[in-house]
Amino acid sequence: MTHVGIDVEARTENFDIEPVLSMAFTARECREVRASADPLDAFYRRWVGKEAVLKAVGIGMAEHLQCIGIHPDAKGGIDIDCAVPEWRGFQAMALPMPAGHAAALAWQIKEPK
Repeated sequence: MTHVGIDVEARTENFDIEPVLSMAFTARECREVRASADPLDAFYRRWVGKEAVLKAVGIGMAEHLQCIGIHPDAKGGIDIDCAVPEWRGFQAMALPMPAGHAAALAWQIKEPK
């Protein structure tokens, strides 16, 4: 059985990302978002990737957000850092969306050993 997760978010322009960064993002994700030319866009690209992967894994969001690190590339691919060995074996990608939205798709590529 292949596990799939997807997330779509409408971007809120005046959203304060700092409280969410410290609560839900890994240290590397926080550094990447803060160093980005567009931190809000960088935040949303990581957030939808994180939600899509966690949905594909099939676990709750609140207690596991920092177990997954999402690192988008310029071509729409997403590199996934996973702190839980049993959750490795997933891929993700950004999905094209209209302006003001972000979306990602994640799927299992292999069963964990």
